[in-house]
Amino acid sequence: MNTMHNPEDLLRDTLQARAAGATVDLTFDEIRRNAGTQRRRSTRRTALLAAAAVVVAVGAPTAFLLRPDDGTPSPAPQPTATPTDTASSSPDQDSVVTPAPGSRFLEDLPTSAAPRVTYLYGKTVHLESGGTTTFPQPANVTAFAAYHGGWLVGNEMEPGVQWYDNTGTLRQQGAGSGRLAASSDGMRIAYRMGTKIHVGIASGMGEGEQLITIGDAVDGWPVGFLSSGALVYADDDGVKSDQPLSAPIPASMAGANAVSVDDVVAGVDDQGHGMAWSARTGKTLWSGSKWVVTAFSSDGRYAAAADHPEGGSAVAILDTQTGDVIAHHAFSESQATAGYLGMVFDTDGSLLASVQTDSEDEAVLRLSKDGSLTRATPVLRFDINQDPLGIVFATGP
Repeated sequence: MNTMHNPEDLLRDTLQARAAGATVDLTFDEIRRNAGTQRRRSTRRTALLAAAAVVVAVGAPTAFLLRPDDGTPSPAPQPTATPTDTASSSPDQDSVVTPAPGSRFLEDLPTSAAPRVTYLYGKTVHLESGGTTTFPQPANVTAFAAYHGGWLVGNEMEPGVQWYDNTGTLRQQGAGSGRLAASSDGMRIAYRMGTKIHVGIASGMGEGEQLITIGDAVDGWPVGFLSSGALVYADDDGVKSDQPLSAPIPASMAGANAVSVDDVVAGVDDQGHGMAWSARTGKTLWSGSKWVVTAFSSDGRYAAAADHPEGGSAVAILDTQTGDVIAHHAFSESQATAGYLGMVFDTDGSLLASVQTDSEDEAVLRLSKDGSLTRATPVLRFDINQDPLGIVFATGP
C-alpha cells in the first residue's frame, strides 16, 4: 500500500533530516524547496506501478494524446483554446529560466520542434493544435483527459479524481487513482473512484457509465482497452479483464501499465521485472527485463520504457514484440537526478519524456530512434506556489 505524505509531514521530515547533518542554518525557502522536492518524489512514487509488494519506479502515469485512427469516430471535443502562433505552443517565456551553475544539462541540449501532443504545465494546457487553454485545478495532477466537454483529472492526493465541466466548474469528485485510461478511438475514458472503475463516453454528458467493481480501493487502476472493447485493469490480486478473453492473463503478471492498439499488455512480473503479453495469441512476448513499459506508439510497434526497478534513471524505445532496445538514454546523476516524470510518443514516432533535475529545472526531451536526444520545450522552473507535479502529458489511446 502506498503511503501518502502531507506538506506538514514533509516539512517536518526535511527539518529532521537536514538538522541531523547540517553545518549551517537553513532558511525557510530552503526548507520549503526541499519539502517540495520530497513531496513531488513521494507523489510520483505513489503513482507508479506496484508489483505485489515491490514498487516499480517508472515515473508518473504515462499519458497519450486523444487521437483516433482515420475513419474512427471523433474524440471528445477539447475545451476552447486560445489561438496562438507556433512559438506560443511552448510554455510562457516568463516561466523560462537560466539553469543554476553546474546544472546546464537541459540548457545545453540541441533543440527540436515543440511537442505535437497535449500537455499541462502549471495552469496552462498546451494543446496539440498549438493553442492553449487554462486548466481549472493544477495541484498534484498526475493524469488528465478531455471529458464531457471539460477535464477529467487524476491525482494522488485526496480526493483523487475530479471532473470539471467546460466552464471550469467542479461537477464530480471522489477518492480514486491518479491513473486514467482511454480507448484507441478516444471515445471511452476509464477512471477509478473508490472500489469501482467508471467507464464513460468521453464526449457524452455523464449518462450511461459502466461500473466495474474491484477489490482494492487503494492500488487498483484502469490500464487500457483491448480491441474487443474489454477493459484491462489492475486489482489487488493481479491484472484482470472485465470481459472473458480467449486466453487468460498470465498469473505471473503482477501489475500492468499499458495496452497497445494490437492488444499487447505491458507490465511487470511477480519479481518486479518488465514483461509483455499478447491478448491475441495468449503468449508472453518477453519477460524478466530491466525495462518497464509505460506507453506504446500509435501503431503498437514500439514501446516507451523506463529502467527498472531502481533509480528510474534511463528511458528507452523498445521493439514491442521482442523487447529489444531501439534507442535509449541514461541520465547521469548530474543530468537528471530527480528523474523523468512521464513519457509519450509524438506524432513523428519519437519519444517525449518530461524530465526534471535536482536543481528543479525541467523540460520535455525528445529521444529519436537514432538515439539522438534534443529538447522540445524551453527550460522551465518548477513553481512550488502553483504546485504542479512537473509537466504532465494528456491521457489518450
